[in-house]
Amino acid sequence: MTKKAELAFARLLRAFNKKRNVWKRDRKGNLIAKPGRWVLDSSFGGFVVEEITNKSGGTSAPFRTNRKKAAEFVRWINDTIEALRVRGRR
Repeated sequence: MTKKAELAFARLLRAFNKKRNVWKRDRKGNLIAKPGRWVLDSSFGGFVVEEITNKSGGTSAPFRTNRKKAAEFVRWINDTIEALRVRGRR
């Protein structure tokens, strides 16, 4: 089911025009996070979308949701994308 959650997350990224590539290297070769990018966090037995908020890799939850099991996460993404489409029709 993890693969389905990852595929659903990829659809969510496309729907919100977000990118997944989170890290880059500076001139000295140090890793720096790219603020504004979204990540799929699957630690602690569930899935949640997080947004990178600073160059150190700090995160926040743009949707203010709790961790969800894979099947529930996929349903939540489907509902979110559908709501986005309906809102766009207005």
